[in-house]
Amino acid sequence: MDKNQDDILYKGHWVIGMIEDKSEDLRLEICPDIIRSAEVLVPHIQKHVEVGTTIYTDFWKAYDCLCKAWVQTLKKAITQIVISLLWLKMGLIHKELSPSVEQ
Repeated sequence: MDKNQDDILYKGHWVIGMIEDKSEDLRLEICPDIIRSAEVLVPHIQKHVEVGTTIYTDFWKAYDCLCKAWVQTLKKAITQIVISLLWLKMGLIHKELSPSVEQ
């Protein structure tokens, strides 16, 4: 289980999603054991995202190494609301993909 900043416990898996701008080509990767470190996330990004692509993120600290270690990647912040709306648009707000939450 993992605690976020609001002391909510999550169990299950986190899913990282990538979608090309103006496309419906969605790529999903499961991050096992709720590990969201750069060591887990960056290989998934490298697998699906072309070098030099602009990446829009929520500035999760694990992405910090993309500019330093991976090549000329530009990050622009977007809010959690926008991220949630993107997932909703893709019809991917399902119990199977959403982590279980305990308070």
